[in-house]
Amino acid sequence: MKESDQDNLGLDEQFDDSPHLALWIVYLFFLPRTFFRQFAEKPNPTLTVVCAWLYGMCGVIDRISTRGLEGREVPFSEDWVLRWLFIGGAGVLGGLGYFFVGGWWYRVRLSWSGAHRANPNLARRVYIFAAQIVAIPTVLLTTFETIVYETPAAADGADSGLWWLLFLLFPFWAALVSTIGVWTVFEVRRSVATFWFLILPWLVYLLFFVPFLTLVFSGSSLLADADLVTTKKHESAALAFSYPGNWIIDKNDENYDPDHNVSVEPVLADAVVKILVYSSESMVGDELDKTVSAYEQSIQDMRLRETVATLGLLIGTSRSGTGKISGKIYTIDFFISSIEEGRYLEIQELVLQKQADELRKGFELIYDTLRVGE
Repeated sequence: MKESDQDNLGLDEQFDDSPHLALWIVYLFFLPRTFFRQFAEKPNPTLTVVCAWLYGMCGVIDRISTRGLEGREVPFSEDWVLRWLFIGGAGVLGGLGYFFVGGWWYRVRLSWSGAHRANPNLARRVYIFAAQIVAIPTVLLTTFETIVYETPAAADGADSGLWWLLFLLFPFWAALVSTIGVWTVFEVRRSVATFWFLILPWLVYLLFFVPFLTLVFSGSSLLADADLVTTKKHESAALAFSYPGNWIIDKNDENYDPDHNVSVEPVLADAVVKILVYSSESMVGDELDKTVSAYEQSIQDMRLRETVATLGLLIGTSRSGTGKISGKIYTIDFFISSIEEGRYLEIQELVLQKQADELRKGFELIYDTLRVGE
């Protein structure tokens, strides 16, 4: 092994001559040079298959998350067993794709770095093993969500706070570990390999993550802006309306009813508009009192005023104002209109105050196209 391999950016203090296979994850994350010497240079089919499968499952989980963010239907949202069967089954195919196609691209970069005769299977192993820095945390997070949340839909819709930002570090860490693996296992030109396996991936990640984080923390309209070019339609026997293309209807809501209870949410903003059609013998004011009472447990400092209001072609009574949820200020609008005697249309709109202006055109699209049938 060449002397330059002793340089490991501080992730290995010493070489362990007898690492235990059971601790391979510890070595990979914290002693990568030791890991690659012991577990990559020597073929280990079982470990290779497990890692390829984990990486394949990671890819499936990422695609599921992406579908949700794009407002598309997410598969198997009501049952964790079916969700995991899908992740595991599709993960087999994904793992094969990563192993052969991703491994081929990895070997191409090795060739550009000076390792012209790199063993293809060895290149694939180093690639798949380094990818575990991203794959293992992703699969573990989904496992944690399985324990905590009753359904995948509940996990997909949960507010994860800012701790998820930690996961943005793993791709950078994976690139560093991958580079150490290349330095350790292959005869390469160090400066060139560092560019292809460390610097270039880091630049790509930064080009994506920095603008994304800027948008998240600034609450920019680029996140919340309603797509009015590619719109969608909700059509049922009793209820029809159009809504922005980057918004979704929460069909996983236990109260969802296409004729009587529909919630529409912007994908990348903090807001919801709930449309209700129901029969009641109570007066308008009593119905609004019930709605306000139902939200009093979750909204603090709610300050509303009652007015006569119009919503699209509808005329009714509105109670609107502001309130706080988890310390954030939201604008609130509870609107009710009498469709016919004893039958009401009610709209409940809640939106993070700083995003209200960007979302307004999306709400207006819903209200202007809203039609209630028999």
